Amino acid sequence: MDEPDARDVVAEALFRPHQGGKMPSAAYVSEEGDLLTALKYTYLFWPKLVEVEGAVIIVLDGNVYDEVIGRLAQRGDSSSSWTDAVDSFNWFELCYLFRQWYDLGDWHMDTSRELGQVLVRAWRARLLEAYPDREFLVRLLEPTDDWDPRIEVVQVAPPLLTPDSWRAAS
Repeated sequence: MDEPDARDVVAEALFRPHQGGKMPSAAYVSEEGDLLTALKYTYLFWPKLVEVEGAVIIVLDGNVYDEVIGRLAQRGDSSSSWTDAVDSFNWFELCYLFRQWYDLGDWHMDTSRELGQVLVRAWRARLLEAYPDREFLVRLLEPTDDWDPRIEVVQVAPPLLTPDSWRAAS
């Protein structure tokens, strides 16, 4: 049997008061979950990907798809480089992935870190499956004074090349 990990510690601390008893962390999925909820979260753990001019973008919010295409189609008034513009779509502060907030008290950072570590592994696998000939850096960045824990995704190889449509507007 696997030893409890940090994810178990966080889950048990947050779920137990609501359940009134001891239950293995993994049991919460079958006890509290359902097929529809599980299907909804597959998009978080195995996200949609969109490719624009050779750049791969992780799409977690369906409405963002059109925004990604629109903002990357041409440079417009942006002073950002192509790489900076692409990277801005592949940066995810964990606490803002959801619109529903719960007071996690002292467990907020631990919860964000544990979710982030799982997402990093899942997103690496997703990118490798979809783009086996490319290399991506997917990492969890620690909180700072300005930011909660966040995930950064960067295409390392092949390097991003600035498309003509982006260059023409400069």
